[in-house]
Amino acid sequence: MREEGRIRAICGIWTVPYGRSAPNDSGPLARVPKTLHLFTMTWFTGVVVYLLVWWTVLFCILPIGTRPVSDSNPADGGWRGTPAATHLLRKAIATTIVAGIGWLGIFALVESDWLSFRSGTFALPAP
Repeated sequence: MREEGRIRAICGIWTVPYGRSAPNDSGPLARVPKTLHLFTMTWFTGVVVYLLVWWTVLFCILPIGTRPVSDSNPADGGWRGTPAATHLLRKAIATTIVAGIGWLGIFALVESDWLSFRSGTFALPAP
């Protein structure tokens, strides 16, 4: 463990210890939690959300710029919807960039208090 007051990482969540300077457990700091979480999205959740966004964006980008083969013959194994050139590397790079931008937007939304189920308009009532 590092000394108090420094930022430490526990399971991908950055925590800052605070509220430990109270001499006893009574007073205003007694009800304050001992750690403050800086990020609510862990690294595992971030990777899962990125993969979901990446696959969704891939299926949106795949049909862009495809031209069907003009002389397709079903007897030869061709199909009228077969693309002449797939450009998969170009589409994978575009998917990665667009998914990264989308993931940053989702991360900003999750980390902000604008859309929160813990406080604000969408919060559940206290028991």
